[in-house]
Amino acid sequence: MGLVVQGRAGFDQWVESFRLMYSEDGQVFKYIEDRAGQPQVFTSNNDPDSKKKILFAPVNAKAVMLQPLSWHGSIAMRLQLLGCEPSPLPINPTQSPTLPGATCVSGWSPWLNRDTPASDDGDYEKMTPDEFATFCPGGQITDIQCIDSDTLDDWVSLSEASCTVEDGLQCINLPFLDVPSCRDYKIRYMCNCSEPISNKPGVTSATEKATTAPPLTTVTARSTTTQKAATPVPDVVCHSGWSSWVNNDTPATGDGDYEKMSSNELDKFCPGGQITDIQCIDSDTLDDWVSLSEASCTVEDGLQCNNLPFLDVPSCRDYKIRYMCNCTDASTLGGATPSSPDTPISPMPDIITTPSTVQRDRSTAVPKMTTKLPATSVPSLRDQCVSGWSPWLNKDTPATDDGDYEKMTPDELDLFCPGGQITDIQCIDSDTLDDWVSLSEASCTVEDGLQCINLPFLDVPSCRDYKIRYMCNCTATQQGRRKRSVGQTFQAPAVTSPSSIPAECRADMGLRDRKIHNSMISASSSRDDRHAAHTARLGTRGTWVPAQSDLHQYIQVDFLEPVYLTGVTTQGQADGPSLVTSYKVQHSKDGVTWSVYREQTGIDKIFKANLEPATPVTNFFGLPILARFLRVSPQTWRNRIAMRFEVHGCPQQYPGECLEWDTWVDTHRPSLSNKNDIATINELSDASPTCKYPIAIECRTATPDHRSAKAANQGVVCNLWDGLVCNASNVHEPMCFNYEVRLGCLKDTPECVSEVQIAPPKSMAQRPCYTGMDTSSCPKAGCAHGLFCNGQKCVPKTECPCVSEEKLLKPGGVIQNSRCETCQCLGGETICLPKEAPTCLLGQPILDKERCTFSCAKCEQGELQCGDGTCVQASRRCDGVIDCLDDEMGCSSIPIFKPPALRVRPNA
Repeated sequence: MGLVVQGRAGFDQWVESFRLMYSEDGQVFKYIEDRAGQPQVFTSNNDPDSKKKILFAPVNAKAVMLQPLSWHGSIAMRLQLLGCEPSPLPINPTQSPTLPGATCVSGWSPWLNRDTPASDDGDYEKMTPDEFATFCPGGQITDIQCIDSDTLDDWVSLSEASCTVEDGLQCINLPFLDVPSCRDYKIRYMCNCSEPISNKPGVTSATEKATTAPPLTTVTARSTTTQKAATPVPDVVCHSGWSSWVNNDTPATGDGDYEKMSSNELDKFCPGGQITDIQCIDSDTLDDWVSLSEASCTVEDGLQCNNLPFLDVPSCRDYKIRYMCNCTDASTLGGATPSSPDTPISPMPDIITTPSTVQRDRSTAVPKMTTKLPATSVPSLRDQCVSGWSPWLNKDTPATDDGDYEKMTPDELDLFCPGGQITDIQCIDSDTLDDWVSLSEASCTVEDGLQCINLPFLDVPSCRDYKIRYMCNCTATQQGRRKRSVGQTFQAPAVTSPSSIPAECRADMGLRDRKIHNSMISASSSRDDRHAAHTARLGTRGTWVPAQSDLHQYIQVDFLEPVYLTGVTTQGQADGPSLVTSYKVQHSKDGVTWSVYREQTGIDKIFKANLEPATPVTNFFGLPILARFLRVSPQTWRNRIAMRFEVHGCPQQYPGECLEWDTWVDTHRPSLSNKNDIATINELSDASPTCKYPIAIECRTATPDHRSAKAANQGVVCNLWDGLVCNASNVHEPMCFNYEVRLGCLKDTPECVSEVQIAPPKSMAQRPCYTGMDTSSCPKAGCAHGLFCNGQKCVPKTECPCVSEEKLLKPGGVIQNSRCETCQCLGGETICLPKEAPTCLLGQPILDKERCTFSCAKCEQGELQCGDGTCVQASRRCDGVIDCLDDEMGCSSIPIFKPPALRVRPNA
């Protein structure tokens, strides 16, 4: 095997040396090695045109990756791979060969954990074909489990890895700042020796026909897998429905929370019937265990939650559980006739348990598994109500419309549950039977049924095809996964009292109406551009989602000067079920020293946030806060941290609002004859009424939803050099969407327009690396698409110099600016990080901008030393406005807050 390499034709550019990697699956790559553990370095070209043939020992590979180490001018290469024809028949990992004399035994394999993400570019766990043959000789590998080896979280909830029967566990370490490496996973496989299970590739439902050996199989909670109750007690009648709630254990007394009915209790509750479902909920909040993502909940093992021995990780919640008994297949007992959909069923008896019946031994035997129950028909209209689940409903398909919408009509609900209460709903993928919560793409409520919207983004698949069923309770109303009872008037969550804060200071500060511009919003991290901090505006389709969900994440607003702040309103994820359930608030006057909002001495205030994603929840502060920065730090969340928010206070006109946007213009509409949408910057300037020398540009779809050009995922170019460029040959749709553009110019005011104006370049084709560059020595013909002039020649953006405070910075160069920030020129942009301040035990950190060093300055006479080290004027103590951590604590009286007059800047 080998390859032939050349440099770039017609240019003085080539690769001089490189390393080569190969992969058998396209995911896990290995180096071609010179010796064990030492990647081989291949010598390449000395000029752009000569062909260099390189040979090495043959390897079996699906993909190869070349890593340049040194080059002349720029990385540029032409190459041809040399090798053999590939094998036409791939190996099917789900069918294990039969070893002579080997016996197949159904069940899970031992946990497998060979790899660690710290030793390579990710975590990859998979059995070899020989191991499959030893573990499951002649049987079928029908399922796989992948979990975090430390926290035991499921890979689906962690949303960073893939887990399939064919490829095992695959997680790639991402080379992004602040994005942590993969977790360390372990996996296990399911062997089925009786019959193969047909399903989607790599995904196998645990709810198909189970085998009798071994008697235990792991199932997903709230599935239709059934458990056969043991031999019935004579003269006892089976009653379909839910058991009473069971809560025998508490996480405070041991190493977690474990709730489970014993075999005798199951016999007494469901004599001769089927245990077909289980519910596990927080006994305090009634949240479902799936959304809490810390426990396992199965018919076989009950509720299991382990207290984790990690700092800042709370112990398990206190859960309660209940089981569903289905008597449809029950034998006749004591002369009674079997229950049927048209036979009235008397209320189920309560199961009374004592703490002595708690089964803490996880190996406790449970009744054998049986095949799942056949679906029953909807009961005919009658006066008698029957508790239990409805048949599965799947009327809609996401392929025929803009999503998947499943819901019973009021007439169907009346027919199914006459006189009873609809107390719960289940929504699952009709193919894989995954729960909607783990899929994180849909909403599922008693009131609205299943709602999933197909998102118009590139590489984002359409909704799964869901099916739903409802729970009818004929005895009492018990809330499960729901917002409110059917027919009940919706009540918005309570808004915390704004105390004596006047109405004019409970107004929006400008997130929702975009008076707060994007640069004023920042966060600890973001999952990607689509979930960046500036997308977290209340009531919009954007959502801030950090790179990881932990207690170190925050989102903050810089109001550019101290303002009076009085509260926060939050929402959850705009296009999914994730949300923040509680948070803290921090405030600062300088962005260096932060104070936590408190209402009691020594106790940080925890604000309750959302219970479902859509409804806004508002929390007002007890007293106004005077601060420049406000930070919201999530403390608890459902699924993952996801937030939209608005800050309330006394609105002010923000300084620095020098950018003035012109109206949106649409210069071209794509058609069958011209599928592109292209508008040069000169065409856009001519079409714009006022902005002729733009300093900013925005592009969006010319549709009612007005998606940003970036969110449309058509590879649109939108900048001040190219204008708007959408090339139909690069999109997946038949043609480009129709886009509109607006240009931004400086306001013509003294505070915005500097004395020295920067003239725009004579030709936009010159594409200078930075605004204000002397382009007199740039190529007269301009630069090709994707290249920029560095003052002398055309280079890629990554090779552009930067300007920082009138100092030229070469690519990759580092400089310290007048604000003591450390700045680096990366990709033609100047990225600056502030100097970190030390923690002062006494006094507050003061930055000496001449030496760029911090010192801890004590408060001067007439100043108050706050508990967080900051200094405020003594006269501000107990004045009714929070300035620091504790200046309003322990006051005998506090004056009524009077809102300040709106400061209007001249010529603004």
